[in-house]
Amino acid sequence: MSLSNPSPRRLTRRGTRTLKAAYAQAQRDVKRMDPAVLAAIGRSKMNSQDLKHLAHANINGLQGGNQERVAQQLNAQAAAQVQATTPASQRTRNPFKQLSNWNQNRKDIRHGKQTLQMAYAQAKSEVKRIDPAVRQGIGRSRVTKQDLAQLSVAQLDAPLRAGINQAAQHHHTQARIAAATAATQPPRQSAGQRVANAVNTASRWKNAVRDGANGAIAKAEKFRTDYNERRQNPIGRNAPATTAPSTSPQPDLAAQKAAQAKAVHAGLNNTMPTPEATSQSPEAASQSPEAGTGRHRAPEAAAAFDGIAPADGAVASKPATQQATTGQGEAVPAHNKHHKPEGQER
Repeated sequence: MSLSNPSPRRLTRRGTRTLKAAYAQAQRDVKRMDPAVLAAIGRSKMNSQDLKHLAHANINGLQGGNQERVAQQLNAQAAAQVQATTPASQRTRNPFKQLSNWNQNRKDIRHGKQTLQMAYAQAKSEVKRIDPAVRQGIGRSRVTKQDLAQLSVAQLDAPLRAGINQAAQHHHTQARIAAATAATQPPRQSAGQRVANAVNTASRWKNAVRDGANGAIAKAEKFRTDYNERRQNPIGRNAPATTAPSTSPQPDLAAQKAAQAKAVHAGLNNTMPTPEATSQSPEAASQSPEAGTGRHRAPEAAAAFDGIAPADGAVASKPATQQATTGQGEAVPAHNKHHKPEGQER
């Protein structure tokens, strides 16, 4: 077979050598890629195996058919991964924050560069796993390694940059929505209003604590009242409570009358004869109005019991109009049944 018409085996070997050289060139050209793409690779948490499969899928997609659909699916997954891990760009005037952001971006770029270089190195060592028809087509097309390296880098760069653009568009939409929401909200409070709100909040907390303490005191008083009620009424709280008897003394009329009668009888039994009654004759004694009942003076208790009392406090005798008289007009002396006259004494 002539050189102008090489065999398929030779074309396959030529395509394999060209593809290896292209991957090696792409590995060296990683340092000249866009830093934003390298930072997106570093933040996307994709490893070298994922990037290697993505590069092989893009090369196999040149044949068309099923390989092209697989390449499109992998590119969409890579774009979604980059979009999910790309943060919103935040502008700040804080120098420390700016330094922190720059340092983090530098680390992401370094990590993305190392990961992509490792991916191209692995792809170079696994070129023989690519479809032989693809390698044969590359050998027949006589494409150079520089062109193939640029094609591989462009195919890998396109989905990653699409993910970055989608993330930026998403963040822009979210910012517009947040601005519209903030415009519909009431204006922000001033410093004085915030201080007043803080004071009101502290006052409400203080009142709540005080109310809680008062509630605890009320509960304790209620418990003490219930306890005392249960002690006084052990039958039950709802049962009618028995009223304690009144301690105020009630006057006993029967006892009072009995005491007065006893005093009267005691006075009648203890009458003493007066000197005037012993010295006078029986007729003078019977005619004397001061003697009252004869030779014996009536006891003070009897006069008090009859209700006749003089102004000076002494017990007065009964008036003459109230004394019983005989048929001749003489007053009949009141005799005591327990005292006998002198003539009848033994």
